[in-house]
Amino acid sequence: MNVNRTMLTGRLTKDAKLFEPPNEDGTPRVNLRIAVNGRKKNGDGVWEDDVLYMTAVAWGNYAKTIVNNGGLKVGDYIAVDGKLVPRSWDDAETGQKRFQLQLKVNNLETIAKNGNGSNNRNTNRQEQPSQPQRPATEAVVDPLEDILGGTIEGSGNKTAPAPQVPAREDPVEPIDDGGPW
Repeated sequence: MNVNRTMLTGRLTKDAKLFEPPNEDGTPRVNLRIAVNGRKKNGDGVWEDDVLYMTAVAWGNYAKTIVNNGGLKVGDYIAVDGKLVPRSWDDAETGQKRFQLQLKVNNLETIAKNGNGSNNRNTNRQEQPSQPQRPATEAVVDPLEDILGGTIEGSGNKTAPAPQVPAREDPVEPIDDGGPW
């Protein structure tokens, strides 16, 4: 069995905007441009930023829900889950055939609004009451805790909360696994 499922976390590079094109079926869509940041060693052994830009697309009523409930803006930190799909078109300027992989969104969660702390919102579930901010002296918590922890919908069972990780004082160097990326 083959599985085509991808999850990305990153920051929006453009505000989410609903498009309702006058195409054959007029299906509304929202394009989300996401920057996924990483680090890699260059040929000189120096660590550099490595950014992957991905376009995620949601269609129909789900696109409307994302735009109307999310109010997603540049810099918002989001998690998207979906399926990679190819898109091709003829470039209007050059006439060349163009190709791009896009992420067809199944689920989207706002992890932080424009880098200003936690403001979690899952557009597939009813909105959860906001949690009080943790004091700065408390242990660092995985930012995906609210996505992965909590109640499993429809079961009434609670999942185990994400473990708390003590804050580090020494800098952490990225791991060089010897791969090309």
